[in-house]
Amino acid sequence: MEGVAGLRLRPQASGDQPVLLQLFAQSRAAEFAALGWPPQQLESFLYAQFKAQSLDYARRFPGARFDVIEIRAQTVGRFYVAKRDNAYVIIDITVAPAWRDRGIATRLISDLQHEADGHGSEIGLHVGADNPARRLYARLGFSIIAAHDLEVEMRWIPLPDAG
Repeated sequence: MEGVAGLRLRPQASGDQPVLLQLFAQSRAAEFAALGWPPQQLESFLYAQFKAQSLDYARRFPGARFDVIEIRAQTVGRFYVAKRDNAYVIIDITVAPAWRDRGIATRLISDLQHEADGHGSEIGLHVGADNPARRLYARLGFSIIAAHDLEVEMRWIPLPDAG
């Protein structure tokens, strides 16, 4: 796939925080632009949101894989996955806006589906009700199992062996 050559995951390290904060801010800035806040106030708010989210993920998903997505040693996103009992949970997948629509998320989720299938495991996730990523998940075989006001819960179930 275009843009996927050189794609790799590596465990997140403390030195990744500045680039991950920048990624978070890039992916969320449009949501908060309508507030009309001065840039410094918006930057402080996004930093606080990033820190709160990071702490929440670490608390709720101990032992999860918190990976940085790299292409040719350049950080282009993050992919956080937890394994709970006999199921995987996609906690977060974020690709930098400049790297979207190149098949990165498709490749990572497809690889995870292959891994989960090998264990007979399902994959679950939550996504914003109006998030365009819902189309990607549906295309990859995820089904809506619950809809709430602001988010949708989706699940992928491996096909039973034909043997």
